[in-house]
Amino acid sequence: MNRLFLLLFLIGATALYAAKYSMELSLVEHPDGYYRLGETITCKGRVLLDGKPLETGDTCVCNIKFEGKVQEKIRFQADGAFHEFTAKAPRPGWNHFGFEILDAEGKARKGDGITRFGPKPTIFGEIGAITEAEKIRTAIQCPEDFIAYWNKVREAVASLPIEADVQELAVPETYKDKETGKPQIKLYAVTVNAPTDNPVTGYLAVPADKDKNLPAVVEFLSWSWVDANRNAAMSRAARGQLSMYCSWHGLPVGKEKEFYGNASKSFMATKGCEDKDTWIFRNCAMRVLRALAYIEQRPEWDGKNLAVMGGSLGGFETSVAAAVDKKVTLAIISVPGFCEFDGAKSNRMRSIPFQGRNGDKATPKAMEAMAYYDCVNFAKYITCETYVCTGFADELCPPSNVFAMYNNIPSTTPKEMTTNPLTGHYGTTKNVKGNKRIEEYLRGITVRKFTDY
Repeated sequence: MNRLFLLLFLIGATALYAAKYSMELSLVEHPDGYYRLGETITCKGRVLLDGKPLETGDTCVCNIKFEGKVQEKIRFQADGAFHEFTAKAPRPGWNHFGFEILDAEGKARKGDGITRFGPKPTIFGEIGAITEAEKIRTAIQCPEDFIAYWNKVREAVASLPIEADVQELAVPETYKDKETGKPQIKLYAVTVNAPTDNPVTGYLAVPADKDKNLPAVVEFLSWSWVDANRNAAMSRAARGQLSMYCSWHGLPVGKEKEFYGNASKSFMATKGCEDKDTWIFRNCAMRVLRALAYIEQRPEWDGKNLAVMGGSLGGFETSVAAAVDKKVTLAIISVPGFCEFDGAKSNRMRSIPFQGRNGDKATPKAMEAMAYYDCVNFAKYITCETYVCTGFADELCPPSNVFAMYNNIPSTTPKEMTTNPLTGHYGTTKNVKGNKRIEEYLRGITVRKFTDY
């Protein structure tokens, strides 16, 4: 009886298990993904099933793109062997190789075992390359009153007297002394008033045994309908920092997942986008400046060291902070969104939210207003030590748009770039140099030798 039960269990488990397709990929000439104009980009790869070469002869397709536009579709058979696919960049820019496997009807398969990330339901392997990255420049014009406009916004935000609701929270056992049981840190849920639709919300964490002369780090949430990350704030506080992790949406912290998901249903990313004073993300940028104003008046801050960091939309928020608030001394900008809203001017993809269904809302009037929110323009005014990263398989916040932003940071600004040809968005690309720098920052190391990317 037990054997029969075990057999039935194993059969059921097998039925529920989905085989996992992937690609073993590399770039032949330059494994790091950096190419010169005129060079052939050779992508070498073979199809894997559960980590082993697939030899069934399934038909696959390699989609070769340049700046987001398909240049060629190449069919090949999954026969266990490596196949090579080539491309050439017609100008400085970004090439992407994406792989699909076809079903019996010749359609790209999707679902369990295929999908790498939700927005790419049929892609099971991808890699990218960049050609003459240092020559990628934006064609977007920066408004003459750009920094004057944001300085005025910052002054308006600062003029409002700060009223903060600070609620102390219980600290997990992880952050308690094993012998005494006393908390090593203090954790707070914070709400700060702001001249915006929602207040600043987030988590503040400080070392329990220190109350002054602390370096500060403010981290910004990406475009996710979730709670702010209390764990990140606690982790840094445990290593001696005044740490704050802010939401981008300004919703109350500590709510259930459904609460944030329900809030997303009424959010329109392009609402008010034809006027710089009414676009919905103006509130987001103002909350960034308000969060900094709050942390700068905390008695624990040393008044000298202030780091800001974030990825995707958080990269935009970090760019705002670094460009507008000159008390910021270190910026870690990862896979930033909002780089080149009017990407067509540079013959590249548009930035979110003007991809896909929202593309028809990218009117000339909107593009004029959105120039005030473009990271390529904030980049011009970043003077603090800065670390940027991008993945060459990122089709949401494309690497060429990110390089346009990076290259617009003044040459006099200490800056470094981290890249990876095999990674994309959704937390897959790590800001290796930036993460190393923030660890040094935690240990009080302030001197760095800078190199080009």
